[in-house]
Amino acid sequence: MIEEFMEEHAQEPLTISQIARYAGVTARTVQLSFQRFRGLSPMQFLKEIRLRRVRVELETQQHPQVQVSSTALKWGLPILVGFRLITSSDSENHLP
Repeated sequence: MIEEFMEEHAQEPLTISQIARYAGVTARTVQLSFQRFRGLSPMQFLKEIRLRRVRVELETQQHPQVQVSSTALKWGLPILVGFRLITSSDSENHLP
């Protein structure tokens, strides 16, 4: 339920408070639940969603001049973080 909400709103600047409000629980409950069941924070999970979306978008682009930076920004990722993780040879280990 929470994960689906995050997937659907990944392009928006989500906060833990917004996620908690959607789920009808406290922000702390969201944080503890993610840590317990996923081993990472809600914001780390959101970053993984966004990185996956950037990767898919870059891999499926028809135009070679697509900018990594603009695609990363579109998904709410800092330019350098998006570029480093997407082009890293070990990024396959970090993204589903």
